[in-house]
Amino acid sequence: MKSFLIFIAILTLLSYTEQKAYKVPVYAWVSGPGNATDEELRVHFTDLKGKGIDGLMYNGGQNADAYRRIGKIAKQTGLEFHAWIPTLMQRENPKLKPEWYVVNGLGESTWDKPAYVNYYKVLCPNHEEVYEFLAEIYGAVAEVDDVDGIHLDYTRFPDVILGKGLWSKYGLVMDREYPQTIIAIAINVSLISKPKREMILIALKTPHR
Repeated sequence: MKSFLIFIAILTLLSYTEQKAYKVPVYAWVSGPGNATDEELRVHFTDLKGKGIDGLMYNGGQNADAYRRIGKIAKQTGLEFHAWIPTLMQRENPKLKPEWYVVNGLGESTWDKPAYVNYYKVLCPNHEEVYEFLAEIYGAVAEVDDVDGIHLDYTRFPDVILGKGLWSKYGLVMDREYPQTIIAIAINVSLISKPKREMILIALKTPHR
């Protein structure tokens, strides 16, 4: 019996030694490429790989050709390559119309009255054209051979109250919910009677504590 237990113990030990140690994948969130040359990108990615990075979450805009270029270099340096693209948060674009953007509790569009910072221009998913615009972007990027995945950022409306760590950065007073940061219309208002629309706007303009 003792010999049998020793035999089992040896087999168990051998099974553990034959298994490769599992490495938790580590990804770096990187933006670019800016004016970086291919060689500069290659040097940067090689440095990241040498520091234990397994892949990139790359915010390179919405241009599929840019991801094609960057992805090729990333793969040459042994990195996974994932595109990181904003969704509803969209700046000026000739393909986008101002009326496709959400409005706040004062009836102001984030197109020309963004909350907090100038780039907080947020599309309203109620519009079919918004879906078509985003599908075109992601579809083109998804067709890039070296893209291993697409990650969607800003799949939400603007923050009603920003994280406390950002208050001093943007000079904000966040002691309650303000109508400037509350999204009032994320529905088809044409389906709501005028009296009810007026009641909704009055309610949204009322400060919440």
